[in-house]
Amino acid sequence: LSEGEYRLAALQPLGPGAPLYMANNDWVVSETRYMYGDWAEESLLQAERALRVAGQPRPAWLDAGYYEQRVASVLGADRRAAGLELTGP
Repeated sequence: LSEGEYRLAALQPLGPGAPLYMANNDWVVSETRYMYGDWAEESLLQAERALRVAGQPRPAWLDAGYYEQRVASVLGADRRAAGLELTGP
């Protein structure tokens, strides 16, 4: 699996048609040269990606640039690569 395929499979383990999301992603797949922080960050990012897929907007407290770079654009790229519709705000 690629990193994007892994993120999508972990985000919705029953597939994109099922409204079940998984955010505890403490076994993140990433090249070690890109691993710069705690595994907990990826779980929080997955939770934000799940909320985006479910149609929720960016929380006001979360920096807009960080959200765009780490949540919206990553989710969008993963979904485009998988041939899925882009959803969310």
